[in-house]
Amino acid sequence: MLDARGGTSKTIIGVLEKKIKNADAQMFIAQLERKKEANSGFFFDFVVDEEGKLLYVFWADATSRKNYSCFGDVVSFDATYSTNQYNMIFAPFIGINHHMQSVIFGAAFLANEKADSFKWLFKTFLSTMGGIAPRLIITDEDGSMRIAIRDVLPETIHRLCMWHIMEKFPEKVGSPTRENEDFWARLNACVWGSETEEEFDSQWDAIISDFGLEGNEWLANRYHIRKSWIPAFFMDTPLAGIIRTTSRSESSNSFFNHFIHRKLSFVEFWLRYDTGLECQRQEELKADHKSLHSTPLLMTPWAVEKQASIVYTHAVFTKFQEEVVAARDCCSVVSITQTEGEKFVIISDGSRREREVRWCSQNMFASCSCKLFEGKGIPCRHIILVLRGEKLDELPMAYILKRWKTRCKR
Repeated sequence: MLDARGGTSKTIIGVLEKKIKNADAQMFIAQLERKKEANSGFFFDFVVDEEGKLLYVFWADATSRKNYSCFGDVVSFDATYSTNQYNMIFAPFIGINHHMQSVIFGAAFLANEKADSFKWLFKTFLSTMGGIAPRLIITDEDGSMRIAIRDVLPETIHRLCMWHIMEKFPEKVGSPTRENEDFWARLNACVWGSETEEEFDSQWDAIISDFGLEGNEWLANRYHIRKSWIPAFFMDTPLAGIIRTTSRSESSNSFFNHFIHRKLSFVEFWLRYDTGLECQRQEELKADHKSLHSTPLLMTPWAVEKQASIVYTHAVFTKFQEEVVAARDCCSVVSITQTEGEKFVIISDGSRREREVRWCSQNMFASCSCKLFEGKGIPCRHIILVLRGEKLDELPMAYILKRWKTRCKR
């Protein structure tokens, strides 16, 4: 391996000419080196084989590393892009910032999808980010990637991208099932709507039986790995609900439209990537300015709504405000059961499920069976109603996650 992290620009370029045979790859790595010279917070590393072919390269600038320190608890890793003339795989690490926008933590090119390639990449990524692993990583379904995550990120929860799996269903179930509207309605309700493992298992078994799919090996395997992709199995995983798919399937994320599906040279790719990254960051700056210097319209006289409008970014506040309004307009207490130090409140919100909120007076914290706070870090309508019943005008600080605050980076 050629160590790319030391030496002057002229030295590095001289070494590159000897080590990397492709002139385009030489210029690409030289550009990364110039970035490193201009800003010590820029990190990159690469590997070439004995013949001078570029095998792997990873890079992350200072802003990406800062973003990871703030928002790196949940990471999406997508290795399904092939974007250059050399059929190398473009593999970005993506997260969600405090405005619920996609942000890039770093990116790589890989010559293949072998386990050793992914191991090198995850080790390099981990080193770049100060050894701090994400709590949850979402990827497509790939055996080599699974092995690498198991070996390099053993404490990280590995979730499979739902979009990649659901996209394959029409082909795998075949005709006439794929033309059956009732099948899709029931499947979506089962996959997306189940809230417990038992509920999912029951609905899945009924679908398999009713549509005669008992012999479908692909479906049997999807059921076997259900704990790695079905939302019901992640209800208690912190922030598992903020990303369920890898970046490719997010229609709102136009960042990669600048260079995907094109056979670009390394240098052409870098120009487009750098421009796209700048546009992405400009959108964050605009959202920062709006959240810092404007006040959202309040819908209720409740103090908790005003508090949230001050501490949350506008994007997060909009989500929270929906819960406040629903607590006021749609929720009612069905029953209250009091025990020593705890209170169990059953709440109807007009949906088919009643919710149970467990309130602990000792630590001033409530948890709800809907799991919205666990999944997305935003207090639900049911908790808001219980807090009002306890005469708490403002959210306890335990409910205000730093990652959603307007000033989370300061």
